[in-house]
Amino acid sequence: MNTSERKICEAVGLTPSLIDTLNIDVSTINMRQSSVIFTPGDSCKAFLILCSGSVRVELTAKSGREVMLYRIQPTEGCILTTSALLNNELYYAQGVTESDISAIAVSTEGFYKAIQYSQKFANFVLVDYAKRVSSIVRLVDRMATRNAMQDVCEYLTIHADRNNMVMTTQNHIASEIGTAREVVGRKLRHLVNEDVISVKRGKIFIEKPEKLNAFINE
Repeated sequence: MNTSERKICEAVGLTPSLIDTLNIDVSTINMRQSSVIFTPGDSCKAFLILCSGSVRVELTAKSGREVMLYRIQPTEGCILTTSALLNNELYYAQGVTESDISAIAVSTEGFYKAIQYSQKFANFVLVDYAKRVSSIVRLVDRMATRNAMQDVCEYLTIHADRNNMVMTTQNHIASEIGTAREVVGRKLRHLVNEDVISVKRGKIFIEKPEKLNAFINE
């Protein structure tokens, strides 16, 4: 475990003395980009705290449509992992690395010990859990009251580089905003017809940023 990882451990309440006293099994794992951490039906093997990189947690509906539930960033945990450990449940969604990652892995037995004997660790788990619940509620609210055109335009605005270019696909946009690829395709065609964007293979160019913002603010 390197210095940065030790600092993260201590920040969440997993101090060296606690780990040694309770004999908590703590290790570090490294995974390459696009690795699958868990899939629906998997049991939870460890509690992970991300140290570097990004993990995407997504749900695939019966229709085959993918919906991104949330992202895990450094120093964060995973609400599905916490739920699986506390309720003895299986995962119902998939976690995939969006980049190379490193993470601290606390064994299931070690997780229960740390929750019981470290108030700081218990607070970390509960606060992280609460934040995730809040973000998922906002996601449900957005999906229930959504304006797909606004969502597409917001996605393009957020992900555009300094040259107003977005490297993406219709499938990826649909997954990010939680809608069907066909819906994204219709909205993009409308924006092309309005001369707001132009599209080439895997690239979307924003030609009129002010008009794109106008769609967002409608």
